[in-house]
Amino acid sequence: MGRKEPQARWMVVTDYKDANGEIHQRLTVIDGPVLPWRISRREMWASAKGIEYVRSLPRRKPWDDEGVSAVSVCDGKRPLASWRRMEKMSGYTGTHDVHPLIAAQFR
Repeated sequence: MGRKEPQARWMVVTDYKDANGEIHQRLTVIDGPVLPWRISRREMWASAKGIEYVRSLPRRKPWDDEGVSAVSVCDGKRPLASWRRMEKMSGYTGTHDVHPLIAAQFR
């Protein structure tokens, strides 16, 4: 039959404190729109939409224990673009290293 169209997914790793004060990480998957078929266009789209998402996140202080620590945009088979929270600075930086919780989804 027909091919399944690739769909974008934002994979977001969030730090949170439990009742005992211990910090844990949680992975949230947010479905996005259908992606272009060509891989090069798909990667350009993922980078653009990922930057929009990261810029929309609230700025947090480097010593905050809670909040988003990593974001990746994926096509269901592989991460296309990734960002991590910078240590000791407010904001996020692009990276080729995918967070371990996100990488585990593709093994």
